[in-house]
Amino acid sequence: MPRLFPLGRYPNGYRRQRFAIALLSLLALAPDAAAGGRRCACDVQLGKLDPTQVPAALRPAEKLPEIVAAFDVGERPITALEFVGFAGENLAVAEFGPARRGEGKPGRLLLYDLAGKAPRQKATLDASADMVVGLSAGSMTGDPLVTGGGRWDQSVKIWRQAGETWEQVKSVPLSSPWWPRAVAFSPREKVLATTTGDKTGPVQLWSMESRGKALEPAGVLPGPAWGVSALAFSPGGQFLAAGLGSQHRHPSDGQMLVWDLSASPPKLVHQATGLDEKHAKQPGDITSLMFLGSGSTLVSGDQHGMLRTWRVSKSGGLEPAAKVQAHQGSVRGIAAGPDGEILSTGDDGCLVFWKPEENKLRRVRIGEGGIELAAAPSGRHFALGLTNGTVYILRMEAPEDRAAKE
Repeated sequence: MPRLFPLGRYPNGYRRQRFAIALLSLLALAPDAAAGGRRCACDVQLGKLDPTQVPAALRPAEKLPEIVAAFDVGERPITALEFVGFAGENLAVAEFGPARRGEGKPGRLLLYDLAGKAPRQKATLDASADMVVGLSAGSMTGDPLVTGGGRWDQSVKIWRQAGETWEQVKSVPLSSPWWPRAVAFSPREKVLATTTGDKTGPVQLWSMESRGKALEPAGVLPGPAWGVSALAFSPGGQFLAAGLGSQHRHPSDGQMLVWDLSASPPKLVHQATGLDEKHAKQPGDITSLMFLGSGSTLVSGDQHGMLRTWRVSKSGGLEPAAKVQAHQGSVRGIAAGPDGEILSTGDDGCLVFWKPEENKLRRVRIGEGGIELAAAPSGRHFALGLTNGTVYILRMEAPEDRAAKE
């Protein structure tokens, strides 16, 4: 199998042009950052959000001063969130589909503009015949955007921005007994990882450089043939981590796998449970994965509500570091905060702030039911999506922000 992440220039003029535009936008939007200051383009773009515009009816159960915006997308639960655009100036919100096939319109993907004082809906995408259960955006140029459908629609679609809206440019001919709950782009956006129904392994890689409308397979990663519930590429693209889960408390659930993608062919370098011994008789999914910093730490969340950090060796092996019972119910999402905190949301309606090094935990009740979580490229802005259709936008201060105020 060819090397997945070759160094060098982008494969075509279109990508080079987008990168140049993105770089110029960064310099124009964030002169302080270019001069060695504190702010980045993301802070400038989202800095106009006005907390006084938050409707009283949408305020959460407990006071959360970090909230700078809120809006309601409707009565359906939110199934996924993702910041899109080079500076995270847009937010994609996926809504739940009908209770049964044919009983109502399918779930949609709604695009909101976050660059003003209050969020503004700008586009609606028919991304699934049922509901979107997997969602991920490119981090280098602000697009592409990938959506994975659930239940009776397991389509995987690639979208790119076209003016004020987005258009579907590619699709994945996925045939699998597993929903595409986990979808992830490699750091250079040359490869897309999804679940697979192949008996030789759990993860299918797709080439993003395919010229046709359908993505071309780039190989199946070796390992147990089981459902993938979480995926994360390391920052440099050398490793891909996957968490297994079927949503049915099966004995095969809860494993964590790591592949070295620099090897040819890619090599499985870690395979072990990511759960506590006390959960061995009642397994659960690995619901969330995230590499921190340079990739030396991996964070996992599971169906039992546990957050764990793992030390990543040079060969890709995982060693347990810290853990905490963060939620009474499954972890829904995790993100890295600007002050060494790990944010998480769960099925218990709570937002958790955890500092592993200081063993500090802060829990805020936002509402009832599960909460989805997404982080903007700035690392300062975050989005929460609730089962009642409410979305909150948060802004957190970094240490240098507080120092500048003193």
